[in-house]
Amino acid sequence: MVTYNAILRVLSYFHFFRYPLTKEEIWKYLPFLCSRADLERSLSELEDLDIIYNIEGFYSLANNTELVARRNAGNKYAIPKLAKAYKIAGFLGKFPFVECICISGSLSKDFSTPKGDLDFFIITSANRLWIARTFMHAFKKLTFLVGAQHSFCMNYYVSCEHLDINPKNVFTAIELATLKPAFIRNGAEEMYETNKDWMQIFLPNWSLNEKPVSPRHNKWLPSRATEFVIDKLGGNSINAFLFEMTKRKWIKKWQRKNYDVDACLKCMAPHFNTPLNYPTNLPEKVVDTHAVILNEALTKLKEKIPAAVKV
Repeated sequence: MVTYNAILRVLSYFHFFRYPLTKEEIWKYLPFLCSRADLERSLSELEDLDIIYNIEGFYSLANNTELVARRNAGNKYAIPKLAKAYKIAGFLGKFPFVECICISGSLSKDFSTPKGDLDFFIITSANRLWIARTFMHAFKKLTFLVGAQHSFCMNYYVSCEHLDINPKNVFTAIELATLKPAFIRNGAEEMYETNKDWMQIFLPNWSLNEKPVSPRHNKWLPSRATEFVIDKLGGNSINAFLFEMTKRKWIKKWQRKNYDVDACLKCMAPHFNTPLNYPTNLPEKVVDTHAVILNEALTKLKEKIPAAVKV
């Protein structure tokens, strides 16, 4: 039987985002292998205890209809945003050394707001991440001229030689499991194969077979030509130069803002560039706040049932 603890763990995680879940979504994100029948029984028991609430088929720790209204509105806003994101992914896939573009962030969970960003997770060719990123972010600077920068949030880069994603926690597992592959040449299947064992520790009901697959795309001719020239000029050296140049620039910026430079440096290496969102550090904030919300929910549960009941 599904434990109450497992259900509360899922709902408390998404409570941070004020996002109630369907029964199927709870099952998908449970840190516990179970049948759907066991899940339904436990959900009903928790409802009877007034520990969780079912509002129009959405489950939450809060008896708040506004959360359901917010989710429904966000799901509707996401429909045109997703269509736009898929088109942008096709455009971004034309840049040199880009192998895969995935839609990430809240939009990957089918949620957005009228002014919500379009976030992208990008896989580049091996030892070419900083070349690809430099091309892409040079273009992004132009989008500021027309106010379109929020449609090109290229936050998370990894290269094909480093597909092992860190840190390995519930935040990262859910982010990877909900990515929407929008442009694939190489790297997507390999990334999931590389990370699936630890992901399934956090999400045992998640299956690699459920991942949507984008049609594979051939390399755009101008991109092939640019890659050929860069490789002939010494692609490895150029990539290393751009990495060091960007690192020096960012260190100066971090020092100017009195940030923890060592902490910030953890988000970049020759083969990955991940968003630390310093000083907020959203991933760490989510994990820490999730633990607080879960503890409050478990305390409430223990007040409702005998201590002998295993939760």
